[in-house]
Amino acid sequence: MKSLFKKVRARWHGDINSYLCRDEMLIKNIFSYIQNEVALKWGGVNESQFNYHKALHQLLHVRRITDNFKYERLGKNNDGGYIAVSDKNGSLSSSKIAYSFGIADDVSFDLDLAARGYEVFQYDHTIEKLPQNNGHFHWKKSGLAASSNPSQKLETLENMLKANGHEHSSGIFLKMDIEGYEWEVFNSLSSDFLEKFDQIVIELHDNLDYDEKVIEKHLSALAKIAQTHQAVHVHANNAGYVNYCGNLVTPDLIEVTYVLKNKYKFSDDKVKNVRLSLDHPNVSGDDLELGFWNVEEN
Repeated sequence: MKSLFKKVRARWHGDINSYLCRDEMLIKNIFSYIQNEVALKWGGVNESQFNYHKALHQLLHVRRITDNFKYERLGKNNDGGYIAVSDKNGSLSSSKIAYSFGIADDVSFDLDLAARGYEVFQYDHTIEKLPQNNGHFHWKKSGLAASSNPSQKLETLENMLKANGHEHSSGIFLKMDIEGYEWEVFNSLSSDFLEKFDQIVIELHDNLDYDEKVIEKHLSALAKIAQTHQAVHVHANNAGYVNYCGNLVTPDLIEVTYVLKNKYKFSDDKVKNVRLSLDHPNVSGDDLELGFWNVEEN
């Protein structure tokens, strides 16, 4: 029976979803609950929430890359693994410098970077040591923040690059999972500084926080990134809730792969399904389906 419902829902998203009006969301929530089980946050169609979801989707509009690039999964098949983009030579960026923020107990992503010859500069102020060492790892017990706070072991991205002699470097690979601090960090950075990074792989947190000041902070950070970088993949972390508002599916935790706009070419074809075969659930259970993610500008 469960497999039957999955087939029905796949058809629902593939053929019917784009024609639904918001009054039919209860039916969609029922189908979604069957697949997503407890990872469903019930919410009515609130106009302000819908406008926020729409703006978030527009700022995270996914485009596919053309030319000799391919998607790869680095790290584990579940939580800790992310999608990145490589060229025909397997390179992820024009330098072999990578910064990795948020380590916890998993360095599988960083190990894959090291295997490609990257020097990986790692930061996490919540751990006492790395779970595994590597000759290409450069770890420091420090956290990333919008402003320097030595007493809390927090430092800015600009100061970290300067300390490593990378203040004039470009073509850097950036991975970030810092539990909600990312919003303030990106709001504090200039567009010129962001252009140092060929790729940014990030987990965005607290996307279902509807406080007006939080929404403003989130959308301004995404707008800042969108000036220089293009989202080429999004994936819902199924460890968090998902909200169905209108015909938009928005998870609380979103993994995003960005590439620097001026170094890549993009297809003009509409992306009907953002899911890739490389995607896997972060935790046990079914992956969260995002349906029609892209929202066209008015």
